[in-house]
Amino acid sequence: MIHSPFSSIPSAPRNQTVRQLQQFYQKPIAKVSTELIATLLAVILLALFAIRPTLLTMSQLLHDIEDRRKTSDALSKKIASLSTLSSELPTLKNEVSLLHKAIPNTPNFDGFMRRLEYVATAHTVLINSLQVTQVPKEATSTAPQLTSYLISVNLKAPYPLVRAFIAEMLAMDRYVSVDSLVMNAKRDEFEKTSSLITTIAFRVAYYGTPIQLPGSSAKKDEKTP
Repeated sequence: MIHSPFSSIPSAPRNQTVRQLQQFYQKPIAKVSTELIATLLAVILLALFAIRPTLLTMSQLLHDIEDRRKTSDALSKKIASLSTLSSELPTLKNEVSLLHKAIPNTPNFDGFMRRLEYVATAHTVLINSLQVTQVPKEATSTAPQLTSYLISVNLKAPYPLVRAFIAEMLAMDRYVSVDSLVMNAKRDEFEKTSSLITTIAFRVAYYGTPIQLPGSSAKKDEKTP
């Protein structure tokens, strides 16, 4: 048996209440209010579904605008750096040119030998002999590195001329250093005169293929399993 919420109310007042509710819902204002609420709910739901793509699009646009702002800031910094570099480029070109002369990309062995001979002739220094472990290759490898080669020069000249010769060799635009220096006094018993014999090992730097000394490749092959 189903109990109505109006079962506890006496029959006369209960019937009156039911009639009043039926009369209220039959009035136009009650019908309009119900339809208005339903319409508002439907409009809200439809608006949510309709606005959602727009909200997603706006969110994506805001994200794109932020990314472009960051890109614009990065480009502005790069432009400022390039502007600073362009103003310093003439000075840097001169410095880079000097660096290429000091440490060239090739050994330029023939050119260095000509300059050595020219400096020795200019200071009237007699070259008894020249010795180099291995003539470097002029071609550079795909991955060049800073390396050098040694030239041992045996000279016969008084000390002041030898000192001037060494000073001019070290002062040239090519980077050259003295690796070793040996001086010996030699006396000629027949002519009763003394002479100074100097052996200088010059180290000449360049940026290119390292020199492979004799036997180095063979030893490397022996270690390779």
